[in-house]
Amino acid sequence: MINRLAVKLALLSMVLAALAIPAYADESAINIIPRPSKMTVAAVKFVFGNRVQIVVDSSRSVKTEPVDKTGTILSSRVKPTLDTLDDSARYLADGLKRRIGVRATIAAEARSAKHSILLTTAGAPAEFGDEGYELSVTNDGIVIRASKPAGVFYGVESLLQLLPAKGARSSARAIPCLTITDQPQFAWRGLMMDCSRTFLSMNYLRRYVDLLAQYKMNVLHLHLTDDQGWRMQSETHPELTSVGAKFDPRFEGQVSGFYTKQELRDLVRYAAGRNVTIVPEIEMPSHCVAALTAYPDLSCRGDAYFIAPYIPDPTEKTPVPPYGVFCAGNDKTFQVLEDVLAEVIDVFPCKYIHIGGDECPKEFWKTCPKCQARMKHEGLKDENELQSYFVKRIEKFINGKNRVLLGWDEILEGGLAPNAVVMSWRGTAGGIAAARSGHDVVMSPTSHCYFDYEYATTPVDKVYAFDPIPAELTADQGARILGAQANMWTHIARTESDIDQMIFPRLVALSETVWSPKEGRDWPGFERRLQSHLARLKSEGVTCYSERPGPPSFAISPDGTPWVLEEGRAMAYRNGRWSRQPGKLRQIAFTKNGQMLAVGATPVPGGFEVLERIGSKWRPLKGAPGAVDISSAPNAVSQVRIGPEGELWALGASPTAGGYDILTWTGSDWKLVSAGAAATVLAPGAHKQLYALNSLGVAFRWENGAWTVLPGHPSAIAAGPDSRLWVVMQGSRSKPLQLMTLDGAVWKAAPRGRHR
Repeated sequence: MINRLAVKLALLSMVLAALAIPAYADESAINIIPRPSKMTVAAVKFVFGNRVQIVVDSSRSVKTEPVDKTGTILSSRVKPTLDTLDDSARYLADGLKRRIGVRATIAAEARSAKHSILLTTAGAPAEFGDEGYELSVTNDGIVIRASKPAGVFYGVESLLQLLPAKGARSSARAIPCLTITDQPQFAWRGLMMDCSRTFLSMNYLRRYVDLLAQYKMNVLHLHLTDDQGWRMQSETHPELTSVGAKFDPRFEGQVSGFYTKQELRDLVRYAAGRNVTIVPEIEMPSHCVAALTAYPDLSCRGDAYFIAPYIPDPTEKTPVPPYGVFCAGNDKTFQVLEDVLAEVIDVFPCKYIHIGGDECPKEFWKTCPKCQARMKHEGLKDENELQSYFVKRIEKFINGKNRVLLGWDEILEGGLAPNAVVMSWRGTAGGIAAARSGHDVVMSPTSHCYFDYEYATTPVDKVYAFDPIPAELTADQGARILGAQANMWTHIARTESDIDQMIFPRLVALSETVWSPKEGRDWPGFERRLQSHLARLKSEGVTCYSERPGPPSFAISPDGTPWVLEEGRAMAYRNGRWSRQPGKLRQIAFTKNGQMLAVGATPVPGGFEVLERIGSKWRPLKGAPGAVDISSAPNAVSQVRIGPEGELWALGASPTAGGYDILTWTGSDWKLVSAGAAATVLAPGAHKQLYALNSLGVAFRWENGAWTVLPGHPSAIAAGPDSRLWVVMQGSRSKPLQLMTLDGAVWKAAPRGRHR
């Protein structure tokens, strides 16, 4: 009797311990991203055994969205792509095995309700919508309920996020008992991946489908064509890939390639099983050098084009990449594009077809006899209206296939096509105008959603703070905002690891912005939850960004000596070698009379100390207060540079498309020199010459009211007292900085030195 009682007490003690530890009633222990709409947590847990049964409720048929014979969803918003619960069940079974080593069986009926996982669309309230769900975890079992299969899938994703990361101990099989009711704020939650400038493998694209699904993102926008390559097979015009998918032979080492139709169909099916819609983009009327290389008769001038990297190797004598535009006066242009779009529509069953429409160099049209004849025949007053004609003609074809045209906000120029959807990238103004005129909008502004921008320009907390619905819109106009999308252009970050770092963890932040309610958004709470996801992503082979030094500060002394500030340490380049100087600094500069100044690395009230170099030591500049952060001041600027003759140049406080406005001081206010996309670093030279470096690593020279692009991809630039331009090409840590000067249009390396 005593032994039996002891055994019972021991078992009871084990049960109580299992129920009480850990105490999950504190929601801060739950790290789900994006944050669920509603959640209650109990102080008990559910423990997985070695096996579990996943029950797929087949007692109620699932009503799918109406489609035409091509499989195109005909309703007015982006809709789920899942048709049954089977995909979610298989996905969950695979996740349980990978994460915690649990083997799952899938059945239509449960042998026992205890410790099973039920996936069902029965009894879900209508307010769940297409993607909402309820997840209920008790110590007896788990139920995921939704109106549509897409909602069930997202319930599965939340359940999997409760499990430990891949590679954790298989014994860590306890999850909190809780109830979650959740649904997205926006229907469009996307990522654009640029496959043209850098050809990305199909395995890499599948991996990103998985990552998008993991964070309840539902659109993968593929940028399939651009100046750097045509990436989709065309049977009607095969030279688009036999010629247009290959870099010119003079650019050795560049990766060329394209996707077959079957590969793309397989990707569409794979994504559909994860509720991700693949939206294709075929660029027109510009960004089309790859197509013009294959078919030069589609251009205005019939030039001999060639395909070059977006930024050629700065150490090689390579030509500047060409650019061009489809001839809008040539009917063959439209025939070829319609042939291609028919193939695209056959491969991609999504509602939207993206046609680009951005950055059209209309100067080609101005001098083209065919384009001018088209304008006269159609009664078009200018080239903006010719672009509108081009877009509307393409839209008529796309609408005839029961699809909707989607384009960047330049398609507003000259008049928006009747049924078009606008993707607003040059800020939110285009999206606001489109929504006010009754058009649907996807917000994708450079200020928050361009993940090719450096983290210094677009940090994670800035992405997290983004509101896709501008305050200027009424409630009805705001309903036109479908959602938001991140864009990853692969012209600078070109390896898979580098691309990963630019996207993550910013995509995780955006996922919560477009899914979770705006009310209750909590950056400290998100930052805490993010830490577990960084570890999870690492275990899945994703390279996430970690803070790293920015480009070096660079200045030329009045005696012509180059000085570089790298990771806080100043170095002078003399007699072919680098000499490291003492002190920890943030920025260096020289006055006209040769005095060397710096911003110190140690914060003081209001900013950082201004220092002057006396002998070999740095001392606070007499009478100079702390360098106050002026980015929040009226008429704010983010960077000031002093020219050799005392003139002031500055960058505006807010980034625009690719850079900052460039300003000059008139004596009483700042005067605009060049708007947007111009620079992130300024380098004034003598005789009021100005050089600049933009966020893409492209150097410019300001001459006669216009910018001239300089060759190369430097890390830093500076102009000497004779206006000679110096650049730093920054290599790996094991290699010295490469110092070069511009001689005409060619970079010449300074004598090689080494760090000391």
